[in-house]
Formats: sequence, structure tokens, C-alpha cells
Amino acid sequence: MNMKTTVLMDKEVYKKLVNEAIQKHGSAKNISLTLNEMLKARFAPVNSMFGQLKRFPLKGLRDESDRSS
Repeated sequence: MNMKTTVLMDKEVYKKLVNEAIQKHGSAKNISLTLNEMLKARFAPVNSMFGQLKRFPLKGLRDESDRSS
């Protein structure tokens, strides 16, 4: 089921979204499809053989001081 809503976007964000829609789907008319794909990728749970995995940032996991030159 699709829901209709109004989203207010920054002009630059809108331009990037239009460009993404054109690149992926060949037309700026596919903005909704492109936005839905982006939102699903961001909010959809990640499934693995261990069940649903929570997303977490990887930044800072590596101790750079341990690196050898």
C-alpha cells in the first residue's frame, strides 16, 4: 500500500534527488521510486543467518596507533 505525503526539501537536496532518479531510472518522474529505494536502504532491517542485525557505524573501530609504518 502506498501513502501519499508532502515533503519539503532543500533546493540542493531536491536537485540531487532528481539527478539520481534520472541516472537510475531514466526520468525525473521517478522521484518517488528513487526516494523510496533510498529510504528502504536506510531503514530496512538487515537480515542474516543470525537474524536481524542492528546497523552501527564502523568509524573508530580500528586503533590507528597500532598500525605499523
